Amino acid sequence: MRARLALYVAALAANTCAAARGPVRLFAAGSLRGVTSELASALAASRGGKVAPTFGASGLLRDRIANGETAAAFASVRRDPP
Repeated sequence: MRARLALYVAALAANTCAAARGPVRLFAAGSLRGVTSELASALAASRGGKVAPTFGASGLLRDRIANGETAAAFASVRRDPP
């Protein structure tokens, strides 16, 4: 779990630079609401911009991305790809 969280944070940091002009959109499983909310608050404070987390079922969020929505990072708790 820690390795996955580290990857999530690294992806978020990398994508934040590319998205510096607008809000940073995060997709995360509902069970990750606590840690994602903390990361969103820290990111908003450090970059001085808006961070917009969206929570839900991993499979549904994956479908939204597959259908063209964008997110700076996607965090899933499923061990197999959703």
